[in-house]
Amino acid sequence: MLNGTMRIDLLLDSAELFLESEPQKSFDFVERALELSIANRDQLYEVRCYIILGKVSYNLEQYDLAVNYYQKATLSLGDRNEDLVNKVYLLLGQSYEKNQESTKSLDYYKKYLDYVSDKNMTREIITVRYDLARVYTSAGEYDKAFREYDAIQRIEEKQNNPSGLAKVSTLKADIYLEQENADEAIKSYQKAVDLAKESNDEDLESKSLRNLSKAYRSNRQYNEEMEVRQQSLEISTEANKLEEQAEDNLSIGEIYMEQDNPEAAVPYIQRSIDLSEQTGSIEKKSLALKQLSDAYKEQGVFDKALYAYKEYKTLVDSSYAKREQELRYNLAIVAKINRKLQRIDLLEKDFELNRKTIELFQKEQELNSKELKTQKRITNTLLLVIVVLLTASFYVYRSSLQKKKANLLLALRSLRSQMNPHFIFNSLNSVNSFIAQNNERMANKYLSDFSQLMRQVLENSKHDFVAVSSELDLINLYLKLEHSRFSDKFDYTITIDKEINLNETRIPPMLIQPYIENAIWHGLRYKEAKGTLTVELRKEDNFITAIITDDGIGRKLSQEYKTKHQKAGSATGLKNTRNRLSIINEIYKTRFKISIKDLNEEEGTGTIVEIKIPVDHSNED
Repeated sequence: MLNGTMRIDLLLDSAELFLESEPQKSFDFVERALELSIANRDQLYEVRCYIILGKVSYNLEQYDLAVNYYQKATLSLGDRNEDLVNKVYLLLGQSYEKNQESTKSLDYYKKYLDYVSDKNMTREIITVRYDLARVYTSAGEYDKAFREYDAIQRIEEKQNNPSGLAKVSTLKADIYLEQENADEAIKSYQKAVDLAKESNDEDLESKSLRNLSKAYRSNRQYNEEMEVRQQSLEISTEANKLEEQAEDNLSIGEIYMEQDNPEAAVPYIQRSIDLSEQTGSIEKKSLALKQLSDAYKEQGVFDKALYAYKEYKTLVDSSYAKREQELRYNLAIVAKINRKLQRIDLLEKDFELNRKTIELFQKEQELNSKELKTQKRITNTLLLVIVVLLTASFYVYRSSLQKKKANLLLALRSLRSQMNPHFIFNSLNSVNSFIAQNNERMANKYLSDFSQLMRQVLENSKHDFVAVSSELDLINLYLKLEHSRFSDKFDYTITIDKEINLNETRIPPMLIQPYIENAIWHGLRYKEAKGTLTVELRKEDNFITAIITDDGIGRKLSQEYKTKHQKAGSATGLKNTRNRLSIINEIYKTRFKISIKDLNEEEGTGTIVEIKIPVDHSNED
């Protein structure tokens, strides 16, 4: 039988094992480990759990969640373990970088640099300076990036490390290319090639040659590019590097195409396709097929051009289908993890409440024991009975109130978690529509906006109240996505009263969106002429009134058009919103109100929804 510590170690080791391959299984292991750590009041194990939860979120590209867990880890650690704290600083720097928060990313990278510099950890110094240079480059602060590369170069020169110096020269050349300084980029890439030859590193030499060829391409020096690519191809062929051979052959074909020699390009492009099939690289094969189609088209061989293009189109469709499947999988995992996190959060609060209760009881017992020494046996016994009865009654009463509130909070979180999947899968219909229409550009743009919207939805769903500005960001994103699909069905406007403090005033998340969604999908979508949707936030005394107006077909006619499934889905979404407000009113003693009526009562067309939002409610989650 394993003791508590050994069991937690085993669970965390298992979580680390499945971190990359099966994030959901990894989360299940760390969830059990966290429950045991909280129960045992072992903060160091809690820290390890938070770090692994951060890594799971990072691998699922949920970088804001990763930041939250790493911050929890640092708060729990305090100053007790300097080495571990600074490792978490490095993880925070990486997560903020991926979340495109360069200022915070730089702050944590610098903290980690100070630490490894004090410890004279040379390899770690080089690694984090590369991280800093990368962030500076992405932020367009090229002078600062160059300073970091110069510092790395001095270290590598002291260590007489040609491979490291070649890497520095390559990255400097990359910046020169971004600055459109092809001449300096060529010099720096050539230096990297020479250093790679000096270190007898064929992989590095081949990579440096490929980088040099890109610089020649940007400078339209096709003859020089051809010479360098041929050298790279010789190295990759001798080393039997199939992926590199595929890239080199495709690039040589592209050079011939630039020189208006499609006949010479075809064999190289075809070779690239064959090599890509062997390596299973769909992306490289699709690029080569597109190039092959263009080459045959230039020669006037239209049947082969069409055949190659159809192959290219099939691969692109397959790639999009795979990306959609991955997106659905990640969203499902994140939704499941989010529900479990709410349970863990309640568990932490429950353990904390029990701990404080025990401490209070212990203090009272100590006080009572001192009083017992100064009183008679019978009197002391009676007093003790009275104290115990009063204490028990007090805690029973307080516990009942806390349980009632906890049950209401749990119901509120449950309703939020029900709303998110309903909203997510409605939005995925739009993604499927663009993919079905083979509209690659709009599908890519839609997926990008949809990913941003999902992060906003998942972040807001963790709180009982969010700032009005945050809810408006979500509404703007949602309307942008729906309008891109139904642009012929409606136009919309959003009007905000200037007296509303958008950042300090807080409202329940996803309060307004379901009524906007209902107006679009069940009012405006069925209207023959183009309709109008307005969203207005108006300040009225101690309330903010949200008014959603549409000139659609109206509630009565909409009910006739709906399928059985649509009626159930719409009713569930709006019912959940009303139930959430009922629970919020009970917990926080607020006065949220909703009214729905026809815009044109005589004709029964259009709908106007008014939501009364009190501005003096408690905004504590």
